[in-house]
Amino acid sequence: MVELLAFEEEVGLDLGTEGAGGVERPELAEDVEVSAQDVQGCGIHGGLDGHPVKGGVHLHSDCMAGDHGVRSLPARKAGHQGVNPTRLVGSHHSFAVCDAAAMAITAIPLIDARGTPRQLGRAVGEGAREQVQRAVGHFQETFEWWAGMTFDEARRRALALAPHARGPLRGPMEELAGTAEGAGVAVGDLLVLNCGEELSCSVAPVAERCTSLAMSRPGHTVVAHNEDWSESDIENLVLVRLTDTDGSSLLSATAAGYLPVTGINSHGIATGADTVYGTDERSGIPNSLISRWALDARTPQEQRRRSAVNGRSRGANRLCGQVGGTIWNVETSATRVAVREAGEGEWLAHTNHYLEPELADLEGSSSPGSRHRLQRARQVIAEAWEQGHEPADIAARVLRDHDGAPRSVCAHPIDGDASHGPTVASMIWELEERLMHVCAGRPCEQPYSTVRL
Repeated sequence: MVELLAFEEEVGLDLGTEGAGGVERPELAEDVEVSAQDVQGCGIHGGLDGHPVKGGVHLHSDCMAGDHGVRSLPARKAGHQGVNPTRLVGSHHSFAVCDAAAMAITAIPLIDARGTPRQLGRAVGEGAREQVQRAVGHFQETFEWWAGMTFDEARRRALALAPHARGPLRGPMEELAGTAEGAGVAVGDLLVLNCGEELSCSVAPVAERCTSLAMSRPGHTVVAHNEDWSESDIENLVLVRLTDTDGSSLLSATAAGYLPVTGINSHGIATGADTVYGTDERSGIPNSLISRWALDARTPQEQRRRSAVNGRSRGANRLCGQVGGTIWNVETSATRVAVREAGEGEWLAHTNHYLEPELADLEGSSSPGSRHRLQRARQVIAEAWEQGHEPADIAARVLRDHDGAPRSVCAHPIDGDASHGPTVASMIWELEERLMHVCAGRPCEQPYSTVRL
């Protein structure tokens, strides 16, 4: 308890069951501009021309709807267009198909915030209050079925991990605390959501979670990811564009209540993240905090260092790319790290088991689904690569693939199977263009919408 109390004092929060829900922070109410609108029109919308006052937060919440038209985004304006996007190189993607009925389903709120980590989190919590509260309520009701322990027990375990988030990891913890404040929920409850891997992904022979890809052709670097987790996350999906006080920004699609763990940043680095199952798990820094911190990295070297920070609770896989054609993969366990690099004209794919020999003896998953998805992703990429297809089109083809269903890359729910994570969001990042194509739910059923960092 001494360690936990020290953490509470450092962060300035009561991390008991009452948490930070409803706590007023007068200093965050100063110099904060909040605007919201529900945009239902077609074409380009949601441009942000206003500038927040220094130190404040500008919150913009809208709805990604789009239309059938092929549109370009105006230069130097943040905003997004409908599906069927025009690539800046002059051709549009074959994956950008659009259905008017589906578009109403795929509307995704966009929250744009600027400020300190605490202010960023609070803006997200305020802008997605309903979604955050709904997510917490869902897991309070279902966590025992999902993870084999009550929500109260999960909260206790998550709070025991929180003191490990010291030093530079305080930023993500502050962001999470701000989200709890903004949404009016207990920060301990949000910790449960953000310690989902630590609480539910211990050595699991058949668990299925996520697929990531990275591809590099001259002038065109792409990272892509299918997020496979809880089906309830689909209705809570939000887009966040977060700008720190130093001007660095991040664009991510995440279920409200979770810290962003995948996305593209203003330094031209995009990251997809996959759950892995090392046998050296321990009490340590929750993986979601490390992933959020690593998303802000300015260089490949910094991204690798952050991924490998000492004191990790468990491992993760992060597949990354940077503008200019560099792509790399970082596999970690709680105690080991292995990096694979590739360059222009090459590609990489990853699912939920270790590929590097340095971590092979720590493998805790024998999932045939993970191995099939990897083999299938490699097959589809190799065939399309040889034919000269564009990386973004190849990525969409892989992310929509059903070979080996129901444990396919595009994963649909399996009734009664808690080990199976259906696809809840699909993302393709085009790094040179600073674009993200995103859909809520399965990409075989929904069109991709496009948003610019």
